[in-house]
Amino acid sequence: MKRLERSNADFKFTYTEHLDYGPYLQSVNGVAGNTADHTYWELLVKTPGGKTIRPDVGIGCYIPKPKEQIILKFTKW
Repeated sequence: MKRLERSNADFKFTYTEHLDYGPYLQSVNGVAGNTADHTYWELLVKTPGGKTIRPDVGIGCYIPKPKEQIILKFTKW
């Protein structure tokens, strides 16, 4: 995400570092998750075969494979 932010002036994000769980994505392009509204940014991956998956690791540990698409979905819990 930092590489994308450096190469694309229109992309911005913020995160916090949790000691036990690693980076937690707070906002993308000024839109932030909110506990009162039960919203957060979900990490999804679209595989080359077209299947959308939820990785079993967080955003700080996931390493995209060639031709995968990263999806940052603003969603509710």
